[in-house]
Amino acid sequence: MRSKYLAFFAAAILVGTALVFSTIGEAKSDELAVLLPESDGVVVLNSRQLFDQALPQILGANETMLAKVDSEVDKIKAKTGLDLRQFDRVAIGMKTREIEGGNVDLQPVLLARGAYDAATLAEAAKLASEGEMRTEMIGGRKVFVFSARSIVERNAPKAAKSSGFFDQMIAKVLGGLSDEVALAAYDSNTVALGSLERVREMLGNTRRIDGKLLSMLGRKGDTMARFAVVVPDGLSQFLELEKDDLGKSLNSVREVNGSFDVVPGKASLWVAARTADPEQAESLQTVLKGFQGFLPSILLRQKGEDKKVYGRMLENLSIDRNDSELTVSLDVPQSDLDVIVGKK
Repeated sequence: MRSKYLAFFAAAILVGTALVFSTIGEAKSDELAVLLPESDGVVVLNSRQLFDQALPQILGANETMLAKVDSEVDKIKAKTGLDLRQFDRVAIGMKTREIEGGNVDLQPVLLARGAYDAATLAEAAKLASEGEMRTEMIGGRKVFVFSARSIVERNAPKAAKSSGFFDQMIAKVLGGLSDEVALAAYDSNTVALGSLERVREMLGNTRRIDGKLLSMLGRKGDTMARFAVVVPDGLSQFLELEKDDLGKSLNSVREVNGSFDVVPGKASLWVAARTADPEQAESLQTVLKGFQGFLPSILLRQKGEDKKVYGRMLENLSIDRNDSELTVSLDVPQSDLDVIVGKK
């Protein structure tokens, strides 16, 4: 069960990535987050600058790749009826639930808002499902319910070598999902998408997302992408961690939040991880600084400018600790971004 919901959450992230980054500020982005039902993790993605600034900036050194991304977004519109460029922002809420065998279900719900006429949602649902769906009324709203697996099977690339990036990604992340997916209009310009259970929570009279997660989201202001996750039992319930020092240190993490931003001249990443006690945070810092002590020199001696870029990124990584919290930050200049995407 965990793999299915991991796949669907990855799909939500994929959709969110396609919706990412907007110049609209923090307050408007968080308007979506506060609407989410009770969740253990939340991602807020702002979208306008993806097409207006972020993508042209990040992929500016590779016009072929930029054109390919644009064409793949057009393919998504043709296959689903949803034009990702019409959305301004998105919020994703993830809820965990322990099930038999010690596994964890990850149940996502996504809200996307923008210049989208929700009155056309029925046509979009019909196009995506090719009519293989049913409708339910939840909280006074019409909900379209269909199988994600059937969509993947119909749209799976016939030949991997000639298929597009988004075709392959959608097939990969949704390949293990067989549960029903629900799609509904939350209001006149907001779409709700997720597992049927989570959409029922979204549209019903249930508890909303906890203020602690919202507070964690707001730490870095109006950056283009923000996330916050509470993991009471450690990261091992989501990641296959080795029983080495790094694995043990990562499993001590109980809260994670962070942000990603793209501004003229650079991209910036900031992540904060809180452990159960200061000793665990110190141990994690020691392990990370150990890697930072020898990996950059190895990469910087390699042939290829991309390896040198990765070496500089590790070398410039800032790793700080305050009591039980470890923070990691990195700025990547535009010249290095150009190398990473393949400067021509």
